[in-house]
Amino acid sequence: NGRMSHEKYVLSFVGFLPAEDPAFVLLVLLDEPQVEHDMNYGGKSAAPVFARIAEKAARYLNLEPTEPLPPAGAKGAKEKSSGDTLD
Repeated sequence: NGRMSHEKYVLSFVGFLPAEDPAFVLLVLLDEPQVEHDMNYGGKSAAPVFARIAEKAARYLNLEPTEPLPPAGAKGAKEKSSGDTLD
């Protein structure tokens, strides 16, 4: 009907890598996501999807980190989750 809805929404996140000379750009768009109210933000729901896809793309494109990565288990280091299915 062309009107804005207060119940339906779209979450999005855009990212690229590496930051200095982008070789990969991705838009993650979640149309009418079924998420809890506190996850109703692109940075909370779409950004983790970007991170998983970007990690795989970086390996495929042989992109090297431009900054040292934190040691595994350190604060801010990514932990592998059992729900990660993008292998």
